[in-house]
Amino acid sequence: MLTFELVSVGADAPQATKLRINEAELSFKMEEHNRRLSRLEKKKLNKTAWR
Repeated sequence: MLTFELVSVGADAPQATKLRINEAELSFKMEEHNRRLSRLEKKKLNKTAWR
């Protein structure tokens, strides 16, 4: 689940908010990517172990 921390900093509010959301999205995507990678690695390991 993604949670966004919204901060308002005067006139820069929209930009700061966008930045925070992008950061959260990016780290979420990285986690997802790492999960997929480790799943693939496990599959590879299982295949090589059976040979």
